[in-house]
Amino acid sequence: MVPSTAFDALFAPLVLLQSVPFGIVFLYGFAFSLALVPLGIGGLSLYRWHVLSQDEANQYRATVDGPIEVAGTVQAADSDPIRASVSATECVVCEIEAQRYVSGQHGGDWRTVTSRAERHPFVIDSPLGTVRVEPEAADLVFEDEVVAEVEKGEEPTGRMAGFFEAVGVDASEGTLADLAPSNTLFGSKYRVVERRVDIGEDVYVAGTASRDADVTVGFDSPDAVIRALEDPSLTQRLFGLPFIIGDRGEQAVRGHFWRRGLLFTAGGAVALLLVAGILT
Repeated sequence: MVPSTAFDALFAPLVLLQSVPFGIVFLYGFAFSLALVPLGIGGLSLYRWHVLSQDEANQYRATVDGPIEVAGTVQAADSDPIRASVSATECVVCEIEAQRYVSGQHGGDWRTVTSRAERHPFVIDSPLGTVRVEPEAADLVFEDEVVAEVEKGEEPTGRMAGFFEAVGVDASEGTLADLAPSNTLFGSKYRVVERRVDIGEDVYVAGTASRDADVTVGFDSPDAVIRALEDPSLTQRLFGLPFIIGDRGEQAVRGHFWRRGLLFTAGGAVALLLVAGILT
């Protein structure tokens, strides 16, 4: 039989909660749950870094049917390449953003006004052979490239002007969210950022490969195809090799997940300590 002193100590927190209003308990529970979110994101990012660090690119993990990492030169597949809206660069994957500089009392930063994205299948010439990549649903780890910029009061010209007109951005307008009066009166600084996979560029791809008969059979066909899994299980989503395309090399992709994991894990741990400190 448990001694009464031990029994009282075990259930003392529950007795204490009975005297706390439900709203306060709910608020602390909600704050605790929010603190767990960055911990989960950080933990998943660190796990992905671990998975990607198991093997070097261009080595079979088992057979061509399964997890694989490849690096090589990009060529267009069965469609014409994309021509980026502002830089006019031929590419197979392109994300483009119109960004406005918003300043405040403590500095400023660039905020996305609108964005567009387009992805076409492509092939990689690698030491493992020719691999077709269908990039829909892939996580992109790309480097930003500023391809055009205008100061406040200036009008965009050329392809930048055409892109702004197509997406409905008026660079002559300021924003009331911008606390700098000069920007509200005379407009804001704008720029266009592109993230691309260019024709002839070397890229790194991690994912699940297969010998799809509709794609890999026939003269001059690729040796394998990498695409998003159809109806993946929760285990595959969380612990399988992620589908990633990076334009800065294998080490840069690993570093991305390492830094992201540390940042979110540290943030979540600090948040939990703050919640615990308030509770005590």
